[in-house]
Amino acid sequence: MREWYRSSRFFSFAVLLAVLLVTGEGRLWPRDFEVFYRAALLFSPLALLPLDVAGVVYRIILIFVMLLGLWLAVRLVEGGPPRVSVCGADDCTDAGSSPDATATGSRAMAGGDAETANRTVLLSALALSLLFYSELTPGQVNQLIIVAGVAVALLVLPAAFYGGDVMQQNRSWLEALLEQVGGQGLLDPGNHTIFSFLALLTPLRWLPAETWAEAAYGACLLALLALAMLWLVRRGRDLDGGQALDFAALMLLAPLLVLASENVFGLAELAVVLLLFHVRERAPAERGVLAVGLALFWLGTLVNQVSGPLIDPLLAWVHLWSLISAGTLVLLALLFLDRYRRFL
Repeated sequence: MREWYRSSRFFSFAVLLAVLLVTGEGRLWPRDFEVFYRAALLFSPLALLPLDVAGVVYRIILIFVMLLGLWLAVRLVEGGPPRVSVCGADDCTDAGSSPDATATGSRAMAGGDAETANRTVLLSALALSLLFYSELTPGQVNQLIIVAGVAVALLVLPAAFYGGDVMQQNRSWLEALLEQVGGQGLLDPGNHTIFSFLALLTPLRWLPAETWAEAAYGACLLALLALAMLWLVRRGRDLDGGQALDFAALMLLAPLLVLASENVFGLAELAVVLLLFHVRERAPAERGVLAVGLALFWLGTLVNQVSGPLIDPLLAWVHLWSLISAGTLVLLALLFLDRYRRFL
């Protein structure tokens, strides 16, 4: 009989809850929360509370949103119980051919499935730990947008109170964002797009900046990615269980296609959960590749979390070479490989 804590994901989530509650700079109050408290309509219910109390409440809400996102990701990739073979003295039959055999096989695998899910929760939380930390310490809203789907509300809801001026403000905000995005060069530190990362490692780094050649490179690479994704999805559209792979791959592509900080790479959560859930089914070489990808991803998220005279040169190197992009591309390649295998 397995130890209860190895197969109980409730125990794992309780441990994560305790860790997240004490994570931060020695306080429960997110340092940037006052911006949302005073300016954003979405947080107006919290304005009924004193600022210090509202900050603690918001942090607790954010913690539960993080845990909810992790729980939903695990549920999405679990699927049904695997089919097993029941062998007699002379032959083997598929467990799916008999209701009794199916029930027996499901009960036999239940403990293993629970242990797999439990291990996935803890390993995924470790891989995403610095992203969770960076979300909680300042009090960011990335997890709220990813898990709770409030992106539309952030743009549209204020219009009910402030009228058309809000749409003009949104337009001005988008123009300022596009100006910031357009002002960053292809090889500038902090450009974690796939366009920048591949150029950094290849002779494409010598493309003349802001010319038709650079624009053509970006357009061709984007077209290749779109065609590859379309081909994979269309070839496997009749297969069962491919939706999680497709969704995870699309979420991984999002931070690789736009200029954004490391925090937005939290979109990798579903891919991390999916790859770790099925890690034992992989060949040893693939496990090694996955370990390297997760290590690069974790190191890439380290940049904004620590600093000091001894480690700053290393962090500058990690930031310059976009290790978070390297790790994300490794995870994406493994997802593409898994998707391809399903229709071989």
